[in-house]
Amino acid sequence: KHFASHVFEWCTVNRKPLRYIVNASGVALSEDVGEVLVVNSTEVRVGDIIISRSDVGVEVAYSERVVVENISLVENNYGVYCSSSSHVVISSCRIHSNERAGVSCRRTADVTVSGCSIRYNHRGIDCYKPSGILRVVNCRIEDNELEGVNYCGEHELYVFNCTIFRNCYGIECDTGFAHIRNSVICYNLYGVYFFEAGGRVCCCNIYSNEYYGLYVHGEKLVVASFCWWGSPEGPEYN
Repeated sequence: KHFASHVFEWCTVNRKPLRYIVNASGVALSEDVGEVLVVNSTEVRVGDIIISRSDVGVEVAYSERVVVENISLVENNYGVYCSSSSHVVISSCRIHSNERAGVSCRRTADVTVSGCSIRYNHRGIDCYKPSGILRVVNCRIEDNELEGVNYCGEHELYVFNCTIFRNCYGIECDTGFAHIRNSVICYNLYGVYFFEAGGRVCCCNIYSNEYYGLYVHGEKLVVASFCWWGSPEGPEYN
């Protein structure tokens, strides 16, 4: 709530306007800006712009039904940062070389990341203590320093039709439940890592990960079926 108490006028980031959308509804933004903040607002679309070398490219706080679409977010601290929000869609974005994370969500429900290229970040997608579902669909997630997708919460993670490779952890799910389907997960250190989490992994190609394709820590059940493990004899396991 403290976000909405501030007033920003005539501020710039990298000599471009800082756009502060607060207490608004039905806003569409596509102008050339240095940073975007969406606060306590609904039905907002931010699209068709390039934001680089900012603290946060697009920040969404206490808002709902926000679409971030067709944006290039490069060399920021965070590409997209969402907190205490719901129904956020991040679509068709190029999210590269961000220092902390490409996409970071805190206490946010029903986030969909779709059709994005997410690479060379410290973390690709980082979701901590969400209040709802995270969906990652049709994304290419590669060359991130730590996790391609990191989910730490009590709800559900869906990863469908993604290519995830050359990360430290391709997908890490801490608690909660993960549905992983129709994805290629290869050349990571760990392909899919479950920590005290349950899940279903189906119809995926999981191969050439340095340590494990699938690693399960804890007593939760993880079912993996109809996957290719790099050999017709199936996976090695211990």
